[in-house]
Amino acid sequence: MSQSGWPDPRESDLWEAVQEWRDNPEPWLASAEPRLRETMRINPLRDDAEWTRRILSDFGGEPIAWLSGDDGEGWQMPWLRGKCEDAKAETIVRALHDSGRITRQEAVSMIPVKILNCKIGHRILDMCAAPGSKATQLCEAIGDEGIIVANESNPGRANLLVSNSHRGGYISLAVVQHDGRHIPRCPNPGFDRIVCDVPCTGTGTTRKNPEVWQRWKRRAGKGLRPLQHALARKGATLLAPQGLMIYSTCSLDP
Repeated sequence: MSQSGWPDPRESDLWEAVQEWRDNPEPWLASAEPRLRETMRINPLRDDAEWTRRILSDFGGEPIAWLSGDDGEGWQMPWLRGKCEDAKAETIVRALHDSGRITRQEAVSMIPVKILNCKIGHRILDMCAAPGSKATQLCEAIGDEGIIVANESNPGRANLLVSNSHRGGYISLAVVQHDGRHIPRCPNPGFDRIVCDVPCTGTGTTRKNPEVWQRWKRRAGKGLRPLQHALARKGATLLAPQGLMIYSTCSLDP
């Protein structure tokens, strides 16, 4: 057993594969085991955003230095993800999330939107958008002035997008339900920005999902590869000239 109480990663198929994929896997293993800290994003569109900042600061939260400005405002709390022992703090943070003042989201998940350098008025497509953390971050990045087309093929998960849209009060978010490989073309010239965050095996999420160590099998990544490629190719055809698409995944699989 590892120090976290979960089965030893060194006895997993995933660790065996990582040793093949990486020349020096030990540093990766050291960073893949510790549990994540609680992180969240403040909704800057709210009139009471400064009040929210004071609350998070009072609970020991600190801004994430690399995510501040027009592309999002990330905060890190002094407790592990889902492990807040202060009942009052947890109750208030949950209320802030439910009321749309914050979105609980992993820090690494905030990176794609930051890289895209979105602008007010942009037309943006999120190809695999549920549950909606990136889609709502996109709304904030364009000042809620423009259009975010948030696509999700699964009906149940599409409902999560609708709920998150209402929770945050975003008016630029339009939810659609298509197989991402067959999304219709929008009127020319196309989308200014596209997020292609594809389905994957989750091998990069061991810090929040330790069960991945034992659950992962080699055939899973190979089975998803055609779908991932098809989504990326489709996204490229929907871009406007000089547009930008970011391809992201929570997986290490080749």
